[in-house]
Amino acid sequence: MHPANIKQNSHGGDIIAIAKRLNCRTSDLFDLSSNLSPFGLIPGLTKELTNNLEKISYLPEIDNSSLLKIFEDKYSLETGQVLAGNGTTEFIFTLPKALKCSQALIVTPTYSDYQRACDGAGIKANNFPLNPKNDFFLNLDLLKNKLHGNELVFICNPNNPTGQLTESEKLSDFVSSQPDSTFLIDESYLPFVREKSLISMPIPENLYILSSASKIFGMPGLRLGYLVSTKSNLKKIASQAHSWNVNQLAQVAGKYLLQHGDHFIEETLQYIEQERSLFTQSLGKISEITVVKGDANFILCHLQGKWKADQLRQELLKHKIIIRDCSNFDNLSNSYFRVSLKDRETNNYFLKTLDKILTK
Repeated sequence: MHPANIKQNSHGGDIIAIAKRLNCRTSDLFDLSSNLSPFGLIPGLTKELTNNLEKISYLPEIDNSSLLKIFEDKYSLETGQVLAGNGTTEFIFTLPKALKCSQALIVTPTYSDYQRACDGAGIKANNFPLNPKNDFFLNLDLLKNKLHGNELVFICNPNNPTGQLTESEKLSDFVSSQPDSTFLIDESYLPFVREKSLISMPIPENLYILSSASKIFGMPGLRLGYLVSTKSNLKKIASQAHSWNVNQLAQVAGKYLLQHGDHFIEETLQYIEQERSLFTQSLGKISEITVVKGDANFILCHLQGKWKADQLRQELLKHKIIIRDCSNFDNLSNSYFRVSLKDRETNNYFLKTLDKILTK
């Protein structure tokens, strides 16, 4: 199938479907559209899963208690302060229904499932649009002026797709200063930057924190995420959880990663810090692109001139390169696209191909 006929789904990526339509292997594709670790799976995880494969013949722990105990000990939390779920998506869709807030406020542009979760819960969601002229920096003073109380506020930190990071201490102080509003802070991409988690700070009653194992450890297919808050808050959420919501292999993976993942995270951080600088410098030399300042493992780019993101995506597919067309993000036009950092060889191949396409 010609790349022009390959449409992007609402989340981007979908490498299996793209490989099928291009009649190639997934390993033939250069997927810069998914914000996963540039190193792929952590060494040792495949062996750990293989060694525990027989466990799929019986039910997993119904309450994930063994997994949660390791998480609580690692982050000095009390019993009952964390829940494990079928990815962070489970909690994104559960919270709006469980909290029964009168409305929601979503800091945009950001992950589209926040809006879908509010729609599914029948909650009106308003947007708090970030200013592209200020590289989509989150001004907490301006956000404060939009809060009325009894709303659920969605903040992704670092934000997807902009990559902008808000300092955790400032965010913590802000949440504590707004007790009439409830905050869901999504830290799915925080392991890619050197910033401490809100999990390590005092957690007020109006704060819920999302943590993902999928992104930093490159295992989105296993679906594992965590929700952290106060014990009283999570009692309400746990009462609405499905039985056996985390499968056996995801529980095995979660335990292994909590116990053996720190060195891998540090290696990833060192690589991102070095590679992001080199990558953005090269992008900045292409006159048709403006790079949005950010901190995460992905980069938001603004096309200048005649090219649009969907056109560029189709052109790059001819070279088996996948990027994320960001035109379906609220508060972004069809001239924005996002790429995530991969290994040096893949990054260089993308940069050379992009330069040839835009300057021909």
